[in-house]
Amino acid sequence: MLCGAEELFLGLDTQEFIHDSNCSLSFRYCKNEKPRPVSPPFFDSVKDALNDRILMLVAVFAVISIIPGMVVSPKNGWVEGVFILVALFVQVLITAWNDHNKDEKFVTLQNLNREESLPVLRGKRG
Repeated sequence: MLCGAEELFLGLDTQEFIHDSNCSLSFRYCKNEKPRPVSPPFFDSVKDALNDRILMLVAVFAVISIIPGMVVSPKNGWVEGVFILVALFVQVLITAWNDHNKDEKFVTLQNLNREESLPVLRGKRG
């Protein structure tokens, strides 16, 4: 049974960890940059807009209102419920579009904040 450091390095190529004289510092330490913020997709804003309880409740009542409308007047009784659903769909799209624009502006502000320079200490120099 192996213990300690032997167990950690089992199966690893130790030549990868040896410093190569041709290896540059930027390759060894990577870049000193903050990660770029990613803008969420539009579909995520649509999912958030659909997650409203009042909106779901109105949609259920719109579907329920289609049924008696079709029983009372089969020719055009469904119109009221369908127009309510169309209005809800338009509301979801407008809400999602506004949220997506706010997210884009927030990502732009975060990108402006990325331009900050930070001192980095490596090794024994200070």
